[in-house]
Amino acid sequence: MKKKLLKQYDRITQKILAFRTKILDKLKTNLPRSRKQQLLNRLHLLTKQWNNLRKQLGMATVGAAMTLFLGFNTSQAQNLTFVERFDSDNPLINVDGITMAGLPGFADLDDDGDIDLLITAQDSSYNYPLIQEYYKNIGDAQNPNFAHQIGSANPLNFLNNGGRQDAAPEFVDIDDDGDFDLFIASYDSTSGGSGFSYFENTGDAQNPVFTERTGSDNPADSVASTYSVSLAFVDIDDDGDYDLFSASADTSSGSYYPLATFYRNTGDAQNPVFEESSADNPLAGEEFGYLPFFSFADLDGDGDYDAFITNSQYNASSEEYETFLLYYENTGDAQNPAFTLRTGSDNPFDGEIFGYGAMPEFVDIDGDGDLDLAVGAVDYQANIRYLENTTGQVSAVSPDLAAQGYALTSYPNPFSHSTTIEYDIPTPQQVEIILYDQTGKVVHSQNPVYQSPGTHTYNWAGTDANGNKLANGIYICQIKVGNSHMTHRILLQH
Repeated sequence: MKKKLLKQYDRITQKILAFRTKILDKLKTNLPRSRKQQLLNRLHLLTKQWNNLRKQLGMATVGAAMTLFLGFNTSQAQNLTFVERFDSDNPLINVDGITMAGLPGFADLDDDGDIDLLITAQDSSYNYPLIQEYYKNIGDAQNPNFAHQIGSANPLNFLNNGGRQDAAPEFVDIDDDGDFDLFIASYDSTSGGSGFSYFENTGDAQNPVFTERTGSDNPADSVASTYSVSLAFVDIDDDGDYDLFSASADTSSGSYYPLATFYRNTGDAQNPVFEESSADNPLAGEEFGYLPFFSFADLDGDGDYDAFITNSQYNASSEEYETFLLYYENTGDAQNPAFTLRTGSDNPFDGEIFGYGAMPEFVDIDGDGDLDLAVGAVDYQANIRYLENTTGQVSAVSPDLAAQGYALTSYPNPFSHSTTIEYDIPTPQQVEIILYDQTGKVVHSQNPVYQSPGTHTYNWAGTDANGNKLANGIYICQIKVGNSHMTHRILLQH
């Protein structure tokens, strides 16, 4: 019975992977939004069938949105490794020293396939109102180069925050029209209250024009918050629209430490309506330090979102604020989240200390298929710290070549018996296939062969060079093409 289920599971997994490629290609085109939605609906249907089989096989379910990224981020959270990069190894170094109190927001604002950067900051004289600094990526997805844009080249040059301070930007396509809109959460130290300004992108994905919407035209207008500027959008229940997390202190009880508040989207993807939902708040009762910031990411690759929240506390000995990044693993699933605090070695950021009011952003800075961490702060410096996600990397593997017209995938992934490694090369070249374990040891390889342009496949049964079955775990497939390489992660689960 199980053998039959595994065959069905592998077959549907292959369908999803093939369909995923189609969707990723189509979402980059100018297809009508209704047609794109049809494709996503089809993905949801396939995912339901796939999850039914996963349940029967005793596997965790995966959200439909996450099936777009099968093959990436399949490591466990406690095995994640992040390494801070400095000086020229930090691609965000060009933003240093320009302004003060920099809180970052990342988005592909010009739809050119790489990530751009917005920083909400004070000027060098510590004056208010805050200003919006825009850094366009004039490099590419793998080799970012953030260049400061001023005047009309900055789509938010017109904007200030009306005297508010510690403002945090959040990019999200809140109306599901295919371009990024902008929310800015800002704090008023006089009243202790926070405001959430909404700027609709009335331009398009390539040429953004941000127009402020107020009152009932601002979907976050009714969100209440005190002593916090936290605002995070995430589809926490996997129903196809964004929900919202914020934080607010219950000052009536004498506490100025904010608690997490949850607003479920009771509208839809095009017309969001956020209603506070205390009864099913997955972070209910969790109290944080001053100016907490929320960030949600699936770093452990199990198909649901985990929560990362900053916690700033005053250190009386140093007379400074210190900020730690808390990790709440989602031990529920994509539809029914349940967050469990992980500490010590189970938190990949244990021991890291950031500045006051540190704001974390998970984003693929270097275009290698995993999420890195960028951290800004309101500690009178605009330095954006960059912690590269080095999980699963081995020294012999260089960045992939997807941006140059090459392609590499595998299916099924995860796999139990055998997987097909599929790759494209645009010109005749010598190709060598090498598989590594997580320590960097070569476990399997194919001798170099000269191949013609086009799509090629290689079947791997999860064995070493002697035909012995390898242990469950992550393996890195490296394909050497001439003097270059492309890489792909594969998960073996017997």
